[in-house]
Amino acid sequence: MTRSGTFRWESELVKSLLPAVAKMSPGPRDLSVVTEVPCPSGGIPDIVGVLLDAAAIERREASGLGAVTNPHEAVILSRLSEGEATLTELANVVFLSREHLRRSILPRLISAGWIAPLQGRGESASTMLLVQYEDVAQWVVTVEAKLTDWRGGMSQALRHAPSADAAYLALDARFSRRVTLQASAASERGVGILTVDASTGAVEERSTPVRWQTQNVLRRILAERVWTQLRSDHVPGHNALVFGRDLGALALAG
Repeated sequence: MTRSGTFRWESELVKSLLPAVAKMSPGPRDLSVVTEVPCPSGGIPDIVGVLLDAAAIERREASGLGAVTNPHEAVILSRLSEGEATLTELANVVFLSREHLRRSILPRLISAGWIAPLQGRGESASTMLLVQYEDVAQWVVTVEAKLTDWRGGMSQALRHAPSADAAYLALDARFSRRVTLQASAASERGVGILTVDASTGAVEERSTPVRWQTQNVLRRILAERVWTQLRSDHVPGHNALVFGRDLGALALAG
């Protein structure tokens, strides 16, 4: 809640939302909540909440591997999770030339220990995973917060939806009547509606998003970016707030 009973700035709205977003977990653990992490499907959500997978993170770190935040690398690892692939097959899934893959992308994954060196010559050269590419998150939520510009907020939230299990547009309750009348239509498009009462701080979920838009590799990238931020001491322009009880120490270690 605010002292004046009104939100003057969107930053006040975001601050009021943080504890509620942490509770938007499908299980008993709270989400780890951060602000302003770039979304691979476009835009920068005001808030991202992630339920990190402790076991997957422990295995990743035990293998000496870090986060995979580069979209091309994530797509390649996702494809190789299905089995060995040729240079041509990998070039087709990332829409890059074979030469660019051979010179720039694959050497980084080979050096890191993710994949085996290329075997064979030319376009039929192939590679395979050396370490399982696991998802580091069990649940991902994005929230775009707007005081009055619900149309702009809806456009941004729709861009975030393919990268999340649940994407929301959050509004000041005083100015939310028009958009809440369209809550059902927004939900069908993959965006839920939250309203926040400035006087009480109460957050109400007006509609739940339908999950038909989520793209697994985009969701993975966003989760890896959040994990990276949680592990860092400080990222200029970003703010990490960890609410999870048993994941906080793990996520911030290292």
